[in-house]
Amino acid sequence: MAQLTERHLEKFASEVVDGFFQGDTPMTEGVVKIAERENFNPEQIKRLVEATNNMAFQRKFSEAEGPDRTGATEFQTADPNAAIQKLIGAAKDVMDAVEGQSGCAMNPDDLTADLPTTRPDAPQLSMAGPEDNLNKVGEPRVRGHIMIMKLRKTAEVLRDQEYQHRVDLTEQFQKLATTFRRLRGPEFEEFEKDAFYHWGPRAAPHLQLLRQSLRKEAATYDHGEMTKVARVVDTDAPSMQLLSSVIASSEAVTQLQQGMAKNAEYLESLNG
Repeated sequence: MAQLTERHLEKFASEVVDGFFQGDTPMTEGVVKIAERENFNPEQIKRLVEATNNMAFQRKFSEAEGPDRTGATEFQTADPNAAIQKLIGAAKDVMDAVEGQSGCAMNPDDLTADLPTTRPDAPQLSMAGPEDNLNKVGEPRVRGHIMIMKLRKTAEVLRDQEYQHRVDLTEQFQKLATTFRRLRGPEFEEFEKDAFYHWGPRAAPHLQLLRQSLRKEAATYDHGEMTKVARVVDTDAPSMQLLSSVIASSEAVTQLQQGMAKNAEYLESLNG
């Protein structure tokens, strides 16, 4: 769906709430069903969750009786993050299906390499035509346009997550650099030795960037030489915690970029 209007939002929220009250369907599942059907992006999912929770509360409140009307309105609300993660999981199952069809091997460092297979006993899917769209156990094959829709949804979510990690990376790095510009702040060289001793090559590029930011000369790091002498490292120090966040965000960005590249390959193969 290109645009989610208020009229559409009310209609979809009512559908989820009706399923919750009449069919006892958890609201998060109802949101996922609509988001998948309408090809919602993460922001549209969040809007639908908010509208759904508000509508459900109003309905329960209006139907409640007695003095404790607020207590009678307690219910399991829809969770936007859970809904988005369910959609990511469904899309990655499709990516696994395309992987089986294409026969290409996954990079062991890829974002999706350690994802569990939901149906490990299922036979591999193929790109057969409509007349062959039943496999040996009588289950319908995944249709190409559904794969494309799910992969596009995955691409949007991966882009959003990659952007957020980039924002976090920039923010944490700036805080870390500011720590060493302050008067009576921690000594950078001692921090640098602790960081490289603890994280090794994972810390090296970030330490070089810190040196550049602090207008220090580039350094040469030798982790083997560094670890010949035992060193006590306080990993709870604020500067070490900031660097830990920088490393985690940086590695998450790299993994998400790998996932985006693989997702783009799948889409290209299907669109081609």
